[in-house]
Amino acid sequence: MQSGGGEEEEDYIKKIPTILLLKIINYVDDNVDLVCLLLSCKRLFNFTTPSAAVNYHLSFKHIEYKNPKSNHYINNINAYYSKKCYHLKSFKKMFTNTFSDTMIIRDKKNHGRDDSNNIIATAIVLEEYKDDSMELSLGIPQSTTSLTLHQPIRKPLPADFRFPPLLNHLTIHYETQEAIEKCNGLPDSLRSLTLLIESQNFPNKILPAGLERLDLYMGSNFYIEPRRLGLDTLTSLTWLRTYSIADKEDTKYCTLPKSLTYLKTEMEDIPSSPTYFRPLVHLVHLYLEILDPDLNNDTFGFIPSSVKTLELHMNPQSANPNEKQPIPDNVESLTLTGYNVSQFDKLPNSIKKLVIKDFQVSNDSLPTITLPNNLQEFKWIHQNQSIKPPPLQFIYPSTLKHIDYSLLEQPYKQPIPQSITEFKYRVSTTTNHNTKIHIIGRDDGDGLIFPSTLIKLSIYINRQVNDRWIFRFDHLINQSNIDQLVIFGNDINFQVDIRRLDPENRNVLILGKSLYGGIIHQQIEQQMKDNGGDDHQYQYQPIYLCFGSGNTPPKLKFNLSTKIVYKFVDN
Repeated sequence: MQSGGGEEEEDYIKKIPTILLLKIINYVDDNVDLVCLLLSCKRLFNFTTPSAAVNYHLSFKHIEYKNPKSNHYINNINAYYSKKCYHLKSFKKMFTNTFSDTMIIRDKKNHGRDDSNNIIATAIVLEEYKDDSMELSLGIPQSTTSLTLHQPIRKPLPADFRFPPLLNHLTIHYETQEAIEKCNGLPDSLRSLTLLIESQNFPNKILPAGLERLDLYMGSNFYIEPRRLGLDTLTSLTWLRTYSIADKEDTKYCTLPKSLTYLKTEMEDIPSSPTYFRPLVHLVHLYLEILDPDLNNDTFGFIPSSVKTLELHMNPQSANPNEKQPIPDNVESLTLTGYNVSQFDKLPNSIKKLVIKDFQVSNDSLPTITLPNNLQEFKWIHQNQSIKPPPLQFIYPSTLKHIDYSLLEQPYKQPIPQSITEFKYRVSTTTNHNTKIHIIGRDDGDGLIFPSTLIKLSIYINRQVNDRWIFRFDHLINQSNIDQLVIFGNDINFQVDIRRLDPENRNVLILGKSLYGGIIHQQIEQQMKDNGGDDHQYQYQPIYLCFGSGNTPPKLKFNLSTKIVYKFVDN
């Protein structure tokens, strides 16, 4: 029967026109889903093979350029190493297609250049521009729409240097005053710009008028007024991230473009004028790092009513906020760093997502904190993750669905509300020996009792290089309704879905995004009646999920004292 069903499915696929199948495939945005789809039948898989009669140009999505040999902070610059980061040799053609529009210019001789007839959209220049390296500028294809100059500009670019005419995005770093002062301007075609400059003597109003997105970084010891850069004239700019601009003191209204919907910046102090950001009527996302806040001002009254996502990062040594001006009640997603714990009860009920980090707390008392009534997601971060934070008590609302404690050592075993569907937590009980076993569903030691509503569990393993970690997998299968398990940490990325195939959980299907999978046949060691009634309880043979040292797939064991019984299949 199964074979017949498979043949019918194959016949159905054969009837779909190729152009429609390719359109469906191109709609798949997740790479793992794409691999699974292409492996589902021979006809789909043939689209990926080098021997295909037609080059269907299928490619992966959202793949970064990784150079595993480089420790440089910008580690996304070499497409030629990318295929080595993924163990999918059957899809080599798709990787080639993914990078077919990318050119890496690595040195003066242009080694690694793609001389095929492909239209180049992305160019990444690793070589430093100098007066005697004209061939590099000539080597950038005219079709380039995204250009990254990886090395800083120390000498002025040649007078006849021209950026590609269709350039849409540029990343460039002017390191010296000479290079900045002799800048011939940036192309008007730019819509996105990442600009690093290290001098205040930058030409006025050099930014292209059509910019929509700007990352602006300058030297750490100075600020530039927005008007001097011409920011106030950029009527199309919607996204701005910078730590280097500031209006004059006591400015009533900011001089940033009114079109902004996203702003990430830092300020010395909270604006003295409550109308400072009022011109930004379209602002939805606001990220502020306040270096030395005087919270005796009107505090957060300057935040526009249009803001839905707010991140405030302050010095934890600051004074208490003014109670007359709490967080505005239009905010739906809130991240707070350095905020006083005594003010948490005053958060508005409009908040649906709350992240707290490195809050201030009095040593005299630890208040019980009532979280906002409509909260759906809650995350608690402690900066020094190896030290337990203060043992705060929370009153959770019935609307809460997600809790994330993966970035702190829990100060005590917190009860998990019945409304929770997703829970993340941190485990540091790893060892060099196979002696410590992590168990859920046990009301002692490290055990956590999960509500029946919990569907997804994520565990962050805080382990040393050579440490091992053992997890009782059978407890999760038999004592919870969890059907998504994620275990991550140093050299660990284990993601599986759990499908219980019968009422007694004798057969359990394991599959997931880690490309591990298989069916576990559980053995029932003992069958008992519940209090003499008709309901039966089963005691199963232990199943251990064992994570060894290094980046190796986990092993499934039924007995820790014997050899491996089962090993996950790595496709």
